[in-house]
Amino acid sequence: MDQGSKHVIARYFPMLVVKNTGIAFSFFHNHISLIILSNVVLLLLLIVMRKTIFGNDLLAKIAFIFIFAGGFGNLLDRLLLGYVLDFISFGHIPVFNLADLFINIGIGLLIFNIFYRAVRKV
Repeated sequence: MDQGSKHVIARYFPMLVVKNTGIAFSFFHNHISLIILSNVVLLLLLIVMRKTIFGNDLLAKIAFIFIFAGGFGNLLDRLLLGYVLDFISFGHIPVFNLADLFINIGIGLLIFNIFYRAVRKV
């Protein structure tokens, strides 16, 4: 979905494309060490998903899938293009893409899950 949307935007609406050489909403442009770090985090996330510290916690698994899918989508861009293709813009929010949205949805689900589990234990 992410790669498909990027392909369509780049082909039919190239004026919307922003070439992001940084991480996290275009921060840290051309800081290769941070880009490598973000990819290491992606690999560690995959290991955590594989070993699943959450047991049968379906919401946590879904959250990790969102985060991993988004991270992988942006990693593909970095490997194939040398930058991440961003194209969604709303006012003062930095330009982003669907992969970034997936990552944020996953993080939101994890935060919700942590609070939900804490409340259930009380």
